[in-house]
Amino acid sequence: MSLLLLLPFAVCAQSLQKRLDTLLQGYHHRGQLEGTVLVARKGKVVYQGHFGYANRQFKVPITQDTRFPVASITKLYAAILVLQLQEEKKLDIHQPVFTYLPDLLPVVNKRITLQQLLLHSSGLPGDKVPDYYARSTPRPADFIRKNVKDTLLSEPGSRFRYNNVDYILLGAVIEKVTGKRWEQVLQEKVLAPLQLVNTGVVRQQDVIPQLAYGYHNYTFGTGTAQDTLFNDETPYFENYATAGAIYATAAELLRVDQALYGNRLLSPAAITLMYTPVKELGYNKYARGYPALGSYINSVTLASGKTLTVIERRGNINGFNSSLLRCVEDNNTIILLCNTDTGNMEKIGDDILRRLYPL
Repeated sequence: MSLLLLLPFAVCAQSLQKRLDTLLQGYHHRGQLEGTVLVARKGKVVYQGHFGYANRQFKVPITQDTRFPVASITKLYAAILVLQLQEEKKLDIHQPVFTYLPDLLPVVNKRITLQQLLLHSSGLPGDKVPDYYARSTPRPADFIRKNVKDTLLSEPGSRFRYNNVDYILLGAVIEKVTGKRWEQVLQEKVLAPLQLVNTGVVRQQDVIPQLAYGYHNYTFGTGTAQDTLFNDETPYFENYATAGAIYATAAELLRVDQALYGNRLLSPAAITLMYTPVKELGYNKYARGYPALGSYINSVTLASGKTLTVIERRGNINGFNSSLLRCVEDNNTIILLCNTDTGNMEKIGDDILRRLYPL
């Protein structure tokens, strides 16, 4: 291709980068963005920006190598593991939990399927925040046994109710059917094949190089740069297990995203299953869409009038705020990893989308 033909593409890329940087620097200067933002088109990074400090006490800046706890984006990895095990015929998501864990929640587990856990429609009572601070209970089955009542709040499959417990219970199933710790299964089936060396599991006793500290003030996009930020009281992240214990860099999260496009982690049939919305559970305002296995499917109407399907997965634990937006029709991806909760991830993500899809 000649230089004259390449020039418009280069100018277009520079224009997009400038538009995104102006937008995101504005959020940062208003005190509503601290973290890393990565935007990719067809797998190629077209923008990456780093804002604020990974450690505010020592003024350590956030860089491309900063690792962030991704909170509930962990659930995407858990869904991948479950579907991989289904493809290996080690489990069947349509089977009840009882098939794999007959002694865990023995009264209700005959009525709850693995698919209902994946869709947050189990009907199980929710988790309690103090449970994650009490002491380390790294094995998912032990956490469930200790903290979850053997009862139901609603009929399984009847309604969506967001619940970390559902995915922690999936972690117990993964450990049971493989005979391995879920962290080892993650390493063998996702991290090693994709060569993800900056992704792992947060454990309170581990010193993890380049892991960001968390800060909060619970403003979520309504505050200013002058507002006070507080140090996070660190929970035992390992208690969240398959619901929220993973850390990653933006670049390695993009590698997972691209592996899904390339069917390197799951077959096309499994991908279709994972991203088929279950509309019978209804549109959920919390998720901005319909539940699917490990993510949510929503539609965004652009200024041009085009309706864009977005696969969304967000995460939040204290100051750690994260968002993964996948526009699979065009292979466009937006990743936001933050170590404060001062920003509104939905609004920032939508503003980036508008600049990716101008009139």
